Amino acid sequence: MLSPQLSKIKTQLEEGKTNIDIDKEELLAELNEMEAIEGVLLESLSLSTKVCPTCGKRL
Repeated sequence: MLSPQLSKIKTQLEEGKTNIDIDKEELLAELNEMEAIEGVLLESLSLSTKVCPTCGKRL
């Protein structure tokens, strides 16, 4: 799922527009929010037998 500004830019690029309308302040705020998200996906807990089904630690 893209942030609103990135979604708007993607749509404009797909439509072949040459003048892309970018709200720099909004885009920067959205990028900073995304940068703050820490997430690591190592393995799917439901499919892997090499992790604890309760806590997700590797066995």
